[in-house]
Amino acid sequence: MTESMWDAFGVNANDVDENPFKIPAMVYDVVLSGAEVATHKDIPYFEVEVSIVGGDQAGKSAKIMHRLIPWTSAERDDYAAMNMRLLANFKKDLLSFGIPAGALQEFKPAIHGPKLIGIKGKAWLGPQKNNPDFNSVRNFTRNENGAGAQSSPTPTQVAATPAPAENAAISDDLLANWSN
Repeated sequence: MTESMWDAFGVNANDVDENPFKIPAMVYDVVLSGAEVATHKDIPYFEVEVSIVGGDQAGKSAKIMHRLIPWTSAERDDYAAMNMRLLANFKKDLLSFGIPAGALQEFKPAIHGPKLIGIKGKAWLGPQKNNPDFNSVRNFTRNENGAGAQSSPTPTQVAATPAPAENAAISDDLLANWSN
């Protein structure tokens, strides 16, 4: 290859952002684009990916991560306070996603999490305080109908996905008829 990589891509090296994933701090129109349980350093987390829709930052994303096991005294001196903070943030996020308050106890991230995908709203996205090379999400607010811009006066309903066989009791719980 006789041309430089810059020439092959048709760009000037000085015009290339060294961190193309960095998001300027502001409130964006967003969609919940992923929701799964993932493990990091042997600890399970419920991760919800929030992606920007529209504008010059479209497609950029950040994740909301909730630790799924309690902190212990072996890990932190302030484990009790950290567990209360963890639970408070989890509750706040589930409510903002549209989970009914009476159904919070029934929410199982691995089963119900994927139903969150496609919910639209607004959220603040921007660099993390302690690590500005990574993005964070704050203050997600679901659109009134959860489906993006208000195009009709009646909320759009999406049929709930049937629960897996290992959780047959889900049909009796408060999330059985919940949909995004």
